[in-house]
Amino acid sequence: MDFKQVLEFMGRQLDSSLKPVIFFLEGPLGAGKTYLSRAFLESLGTKQNVVSPTFIISREIDTLAGKAYHLDFYRLREPMQENIEAILGQVNFWEILQTADIVLIEWGDLLYDYLKNQGFNLPMFKVVIHTKKDKRDYKVIH
Repeated sequence: MDFKQVLEFMGRQLDSSLKPVIFFLEGPLGAGKTYLSRAFLESLGTKQNVVSPTFIISREIDTLAGKAYHLDFYRLREPMQENIEAILGQVNFWEILQTADIVLIEWGDLLYDYLKNQGFNLPMFKVVIHTKKDKRDYKVIH
């Protein structure tokens, strides 16, 4: 998939009656996870400045499609390996799911696997960004 196709795919998933729809964005540093998040949220009409929440972990963003949360677990990858439940509690993950319509998670590969193994029953999609020189390719895993 190219950039436009992945944005269109993400938008179509918002038609789900189950909320929130969760997108896990995966790729190396500099792959464009925050760029993709910004473009997607702007396509949903946000007027807020979308920047990486690396240091604050989560950011709430209003869109025309509802309330979105943009999370970045980069700094939590090692602690999540030790005790994922404790980390989820510390970042209010379960509370976020109660109020969100859309959740975008950067560096959430451990959480994706954990939720899948727990039989989590909300729409979840992993968007993997592959980089080759100046080109990006996107793959979606459901």
